[in-house]
Amino acid sequence: PAARWSTLPLDAIAASLRTSGIPFRYSSHAGAYLCNHLMYHLCGRASASGIPAGFIHLPPTPDLIRAEDRANRGGVAIKVLLAATRAAIAAVVK
Repeated sequence: PAARWSTLPLDAIAASLRTSGIPFRYSSHAGAYLCNHLMYHLCGRASASGIPAGFIHLPPTPDLIRAEDRANRGGVAIKVLLAATRAAIAAVVK
């Protein structure tokens, strides 16, 4: 197919993130080549077995952003990224 869509419980993940006070935004694409390729094939394989699948981008941590770009893109602390990942996983397995 030309496209494959996430089968993750997106509303439940969003609610879990909001409850945890973690900012997020929806996106309708997985990103550039590698991320998009991974999403497409992951969703294709998972759909055959009925497993929910999707792609969640995490922003970079501050140490991964060049010093001159930090004023515009500060990054997200690793503890926030871990909390977001845990919240998303909890929503999926619920």
